[in-house]
Amino acid sequence: MVYLRSIKRYRPFLTVAIVVLAGLLIFQLFHLTRRSVGVAPSAATINLALRSVSDKLLTSEGRPTQRIRPVKQLSLSTYRVQLDAPISYNVLDSLVKTEFRSHAILAPFELAVYDHRFDSLLFGNLYANGIRSEGTPVCLGREQISVPMDFTAKFYEHTTEAATTENMWWLVLLNGLSITGVAYCLMLTNRKEEKSVVTDASQVYALGSLAYDFTNQQITSKAGVVELTYKEAKLLKLFCVNQNQVISRDAIQKAIWEDEGYFVGRSMDVFISRLRKLLKEDPAVSIVTIHGVGYKLSVNAQ
Repeated sequence: MVYLRSIKRYRPFLTVAIVVLAGLLIFQLFHLTRRSVGVAPSAATINLALRSVSDKLLTSEGRPTQRIRPVKQLSLSTYRVQLDAPISYNVLDSLVKTEFRSHAILAPFELAVYDHRFDSLLFGNLYANGIRSEGTPVCLGREQISVPMDFTAKFYEHTTEAATTENMWWLVLLNGLSITGVAYCLMLTNRKEEKSVVTDASQVYALGSLAYDFTNQQITSKAGVVELTYKEAKLLKLFCVNQNQVISRDAIQKAIWEDEGYFVGRSMDVFISRLRKLLKEDPAVSIVTIHGVGYKLSVNAQ
């Protein structure tokens, strides 16, 4: 009980803590979801995007019917496209950004244009999130040679991003456990402190002019002896050892029906009613209903 009282003093702080932790958990999950989108585009997606770039490039160069060659995958992360036609650096730069964005390819990549005859580099730049990382290359806007060209796209893995995402999962798990712990402490503060129900080894109890023998399950009065069932005897003994004290319905249920797997609230009321009839021989003894709480065995001194 002392433990519960000490926790209740911190209830306002526990409420604030659980709200803050819940907000942090939502932020972490949202941030984690954003980081997970488009980190590793599939080869099929990259192939479709590069073929779309090829189609638009050839069309812009006045070759709408020219065959589009297959995209070659030179390595796990590098792809090459052969056009057999001159390429406008400005048009390629714009198309690559547009098509990659439309295909949800967000990984950083390196774009390079080669002279197909000598395989010499003519133009290149690194992109991250669809933006050139080095500003405007010097090749853009200048006069270009008209030769058959190829271009390659090399993608870079998000190693740092993946490590951060993995750490985020641990943070989410830790935050979730913290919320569970704080919620449990908050739940404890809502518990009502109940007086413990007294038990007694005595077997015979004086109730006014009545005598109750628990061992033989009998009530003796001037009118004679009345036999009780075992359940009635247990319930009356519970009242006897807690005379003039309020006992909650929950405490009665645990003391009398705890060992049974099935309990109907109406059953308690039936047994209470039965005991009231048995005790009515003495007006000084009665079982009083405390509404919303439980019952009390009232024994007035003679």
